Amino acid sequence: MNLQKAILRWLPKKKQIKQHFLYGILGKYISAADLWRIDRRSLARGVALGLFIAFTPTIPFQMILTCLGAFYFRVNLPVGLAACWVTNPLTAMPIYLAAWRVGRRVISSLPFVAEFAAAYQSDSGVSRLMIHSLYLWSGSLIFGGAAALISNLLVRWLWKEGEDQHILDEKLTDKIKTWFDGYVGGFYGDDEYLNANIKLKEVHSRRVCGEMLCLADDLALSDNQKATADIIGLLHDVGRFKQFAEYRTYNDTKSVNHCLLGLEVLRQTNILADLDAEERQIIEKAVEYHGLKKLPGDLTGPTLLFARMIRDADKLDVFRVIIEYQELYERDPENFKLEIDLADEPWCSPEVVEAILNGQLIDYARLQTLNDMRLMQLGWVYDVNFRPTLKRISERKFVDKLLTCLPQTEQILRVKEKIETYVDSRLRDEA
Repeated sequence: MNLQKAILRWLPKKKQIKQHFLYGILGKYISAADLWRIDRRSLARGVALGLFIAFTPTIPFQMILTCLGAFYFRVNLPVGLAACWVTNPLTAMPIYLAAWRVGRRVISSLPFVAEFAAAYQSDSGVSRLMIHSLYLWSGSLIFGGAAALISNLLVRWLWKEGEDQHILDEKLTDKIKTWFDGYVGGFYGDDEYLNANIKLKEVHSRRVCGEMLCLADDLALSDNQKATADIIGLLHDVGRFKQFAEYRTYNDTKSVNHCLLGLEVLRQTNILADLDAEERQIIEKAVEYHGLKKLPGDLTGPTLLFARMIRDADKLDVFRVIIEYQELYERDPENFKLEIDLADEPWCSPEVVEAILNGQLIDYARLQTLNDMRLMQLGWVYDVNFRPTLKRISERKFVDKLLTCLPQTEQILRVKEKIETYVDSRLRDEA
């Protein structure tokens, strides 16, 4: 088992942290996405932070200090908390005794420090306490500094060694991209309606690759992780092409589950056969789960990371698609060649509005009109996993643009206030 797998299996999960007393003290700040970032830099610094604090005589405040350090330095919080438990009721006494001895030896070997310490020596209890505290803290800082430096370098080196064993190399990436080009190209023909809808998903898939790579940069992922993100972005909707060619719709409730169909395509074509088994599973799970209303609760490690990433990246480009094609439809509805699955009515379903106001995600099967679909997409902000995604939604004014497509009723104004408040609050709290 390489270092990545070992660390990811060993780390405490977010649900476990939320049940800890620390969550009652620090609350939602513990859930900030970059405190759960899984990459070489964040994990190495998290281990270094936790070990440095572990060797300081700060029991019982070490977990709180680790949290504050993680907030300040933006390093992996779970691994830092785990590392700070190097000192515990069983190990604290021998560690601090060794630190005291090292501190006393160092202080005694430095004349100018020894003279300073001698000036405060007396028979009083306060004097003895100050001198022994100086010994203890000196040794503890030496131990902590050494442990932090060595662990940082060691984790970075071991992570790199493990990563090199599973690199998704350029040739393999190019092979998958070449296959995708040929596979999608086989669906084009003389049917303009079919061609327009296939093109829609082809462009969408390529743009989601770009969104995945941007998000990977934001999360400071490794080159191998970026290559995986790129492939997941390209393949996430691979089932859509066969779905539309056979059923003439992208509506899963009227045809088939496009995520499971995509998984079937990948396995039938065997295009991922050359990948490491773990890498293949990560990609397959991302494809399988990207369209679910909610991710399964048992996902962990890289599988969870990439499943969350593709859901965010997919949303970002779907926002663009909906807004751009809404403008085309309004300009020339008679010659609009893309599928319109819902009625273009000027009203919204009350239950859909109510769900949005209650902060709930909406099932596609509940939609009755195009306005319902726009409301559903506004509700996607509740399911955004990473702050950079939410920031892009805000910067690109997707919420404002979708709201202008809706009837300006009192209910919609309430929806507008609810969504904008939610987005602004999360951006502020996770800054």
